[in-house]
Amino acid sequence: MLAFLITVLLVFLQGATALFEDQAGKFDWMQRYVGRVDYLYWDQSHYMGKRLLVGTDKNALAAINVHNGSIAWRQILEEGEKGRINTLLHQGNGLVSVSGNGKFVRSWIPSSGFLQWETVLKHDPSSVATAVFVGNRRVESIAVLSGEILFNLKPTDGSEIFKVLLPDSDTVKYRHLHSIDRESYIVGVVAESHVVVVVVNGEGKIKTKTTVNAPWLKADTSCLITSDNLVCHDSTSMSIQTLVLLGGDTFIPTLLTDVSIKDSVIALEKAGHEISSVKSGIFVCRLQSGFIGLLKVGSNGLVTTVNTSPRLLSAQMTRHGDKQVLFTLESIDTEIVKMSGVDISTGSSLKDLSHKITYSKSYGQPLRCDALLFTKKDGHIGYKAIIRSEDYTLHLVHKAGRIAWRREEALAYILAVEMVDLPVSESQANFCFFFFLLVSFFFFFSFFFFLFLFFFFLFLFFFFLFLFFFFLFLFFFCFPFFLLFVSFFLFGFLFFFFSFFFFSSFLFSFLVFFLFFPFFFFPFFSFPFFFFFFSSFFFFLLLLLFPFFSSSSSFLFFLLLLLLVSFFSSFCFLFFFFLFPFFSSSSFLFFFLLLLLVSFFFFFFF
Repeated sequence: MLAFLITVLLVFLQGATALFEDQAGKFDWMQRYVGRVDYLYWDQSHYMGKRLLVGTDKNALAAINVHNGSIAWRQILEEGEKGRINTLLHQGNGLVSVSGNGKFVRSWIPSSGFLQWETVLKHDPSSVATAVFVGNRRVESIAVLSGEILFNLKPTDGSEIFKVLLPDSDTVKYRHLHSIDRESYIVGVVAESHVVVVVVNGEGKIKTKTTVNAPWLKADTSCLITSDNLVCHDSTSMSIQTLVLLGGDTFIPTLLTDVSIKDSVIALEKAGHEISSVKSGIFVCRLQSGFIGLLKVGSNGLVTTVNTSPRLLSAQMTRHGDKQVLFTLESIDTEIVKMSGVDISTGSSLKDLSHKITYSKSYGQPLRCDALLFTKKDGHIGYKAIIRSEDYTLHLVHKAGRIAWRREEALAYILAVEMVDLPVSESQANFCFFFFLLVSFFFFFSFFFFLFLFFFFLFLFFFFLFLFFFFLFLFFFCFPFFLLFVSFFLFGFLFFFFSFFFFSSFLFSFLVFFLFFPFFFFPFFSFPFFFFFFSSFFFFLLLLLFPFFSSSSSFLFFLLLLLLVSFFSSFCFLFFFFLFPFFSSSSFLFFFLLLLLVSFFFFFFF
């Protein structure tokens, strides 16, 4: 019998550790992130304007649905520097990534994220890798600069068209790559000395090599190429130095104070992606204060001011049809950002793009804004804009400056997680407080009332016991028949009080158990309760069966057996309630009834 009970116990415990069929593979919730976005394009392929194509510092390429911010597809590249994305290019149906410091060049299908082709190039792990599309109005080839070698690849399959070993690679560090028509312009740097501009034609031949003195140039000097000009920041003279790539032989300096910039410049940035048909020459000076200066370099290399606002946050050049539009963000209050659009050709402000956006300062400063402009059915200009914040959050803005969704990409950098309970509301706190007072009052009242009943019935027991022995004494000396009757009458009273006492204690234990169920997971509360519960109930049954016992020895034997059964039942139920979290609702109820039946079986069997 004992072996059968142990087998049943093991079977139910084993079943309690499993999952239900409808719970398999389910999550309460799951979030997928891509990390800090370094490269961002509006999809120009089949999903025109409906997806964002991004490359991140977590070595991830992904497409994000514009309507809700979910991830359409995601590709994770190799870990570490081997998978670091150096450049991401997108035009039409082409999406090309360069990673691993120029080792891997891959072409992806923008609509699905599938890999089209992959080319492994010879690379220098310590060098800078970059790439550009080459061609006049369409992509004819892909130029990849990896260390001292320029590769030219076919966009269809990634096969090599030609490669060129750049001159003086032992002393010159080639960093910048630019394409004009079908020619590639490579700019190399020799710190505190000069720059070298190498022009490679479409056949893979070095067309020209130009050396320009630049003694102010340092290894960490911030430079960029915009509108066929090399632009650098000279921190020594606090000026902007420009070099015209088409035939220029000297740098043209412009003092920062001459273009209304009084703050320190941290870095130079492009105002959006370089578009071959849009050569505005506008670029951004990132300032120490967190704002930007918006400047423009002309065809003659001179730098002028585009926007004199001291609280400008971001700027991007984009197109709307044949128009060149400058899209800007400006801080006008602590948590309000103004969005504006200006037609570059006329200088007029576009009212459809002028809105105020509520922007919480908890996200940090807005660093970049990438906008997509389109014409709505009513003829007005519509837009979708992505704001990249200082804390890596992406905000989609549309329809009169409303925020459609946010992606908090800082959660991709979680190092530790701690689960905490949220504070309750004031009404919940008041309810819990009054409920606790009510339950506490009922518990203490019940406890003291039970003690009163216990001592009261204990007093009655000893009082009637005294009367019994007193009348028994009189029975042997005085009135035998009358006192015998009185003795049986008193014994009936004793039986009644004992029965009432044990039955009331059983009901009290049952009531307290359901009111204070959580406390019975602790041994200090649970084991005494279960023992008192079973002993009270079995004592009550034993007293009801008292007239059927043949002798006092059999009654004492059953009394000891009752204590053993109560102890065994209490231990089983205590063990069972400690395992309560591992049971489902149905197996919990079944096992509870099974233990109850086993306890009764033990009592009646013995």
